[in-house]
Amino acid sequence: MTARLLPLLLPAALIACAAEDQKDDHDHEEVEDLPGFEVGATPPDFTLPDDAGAEQTLSAQVGLGVLIFSAAEWCGSCQALLPEVAAWSAGAPDDLIIWNVLLQDTTGQPASVDAAAGWSERFDLPFPVLADTDGAWMAAWGGAGGSSQHSTTLVDRDGHVFFRRADGRATTVSELEVEVSRLAL
Repeated sequence: MTARLLPLLLPAALIACAAEDQKDDHDHEEVEDLPGFEVGATPPDFTLPDDAGAEQTLSAQVGLGVLIFSAAEWCGSCQALLPEVAAWSAGAPDDLIIWNVLLQDTTGQPASVDAAAGWSERFDLPFPVLADTDGAWMAAWGGAGGSSQHSTTLVDRDGHVFFRRADGRATTVSELEVEVSRLAL
């Protein structure tokens, strides 16, 4: 009986997770974030391998805007948001770098380059997926209250935080559009 109900319950659980993440309660501005992520601050630099194995370094992107959003393979709401972000990215400014940082694989272990490549292929992503291979990025960049799978940071041309959400809710495509247009790339 349980085996027959599982296929029915799993999609409902994923939808409920996504719906919870999409609540618009505007509390994200009041959540205390990690030091160094205040608007105008220079966030910690990092270098991570992407889904093709190339090293990507934040500080090497000065002069460009950089949108960094994290995900985990086990996160249903992350999976629901990716196709929307991929579609939106086609019309994003040319001088905006978009990176999806894959934090963990389906077992909760740090992501590998192979996992990032599979994630990119699965969702046909037109931007690089970076692998947090040792969990250091999650420790430095994760969200408040341990909600790392939903952190979004927009870094301006000068390498400073322009927008940050790390309160456990996924940033919607509508919010990305607003923040990127405010950045005026």
